[in-house]
Amino acid sequence: MRAAPPAETADVEQTLRALDPGVRIGTEAWFDPGQKLAGWHVPGWMPAVGFLLWLATVALLSNGAQPWWASRWAWFWALFSPAAVVAVPLFLLLSGPSPGVADTVPTGRRLTGGWAFILLFLVAPSAVTALGGF
Repeated sequence: MRAAPPAETADVEQTLRALDPGVRIGTEAWFDPGQKLAGWHVPGWMPAVGFLLWLATVALLSNGAQPWWASRWAWFWALFSPAAVVAVPLFLLLSGPSPGVADTVPTGRRLTGGWAFILLFLVAPSAVTALGGF
């Protein structure tokens, strides 16, 4: 009867050879091919982090203070558009009072949801195509 292998081992190859001296062991280096996110090659974990950041931004939009520069609907359309890759950092940086700027009384003029929809889904794709992108 053989002795049970240790529960933890520092060297798996050595432990396997002790159990069966005739075992063939091959090793390969693991390579993370990464992912493609918005046309950029990123590490494999990056899309998951980006999705979690997007979810946190949507939660902040729905439960946080009223945004300054655009209405909630304007930010909603930006976060649910193809421009979300840019909209998430913009929302996190620009949705509240600017750092270092004294608090001022809001003028009430903000980008509204209807105009944001028109800009993001009708004008922006035409402009990108006209400028030779995508």
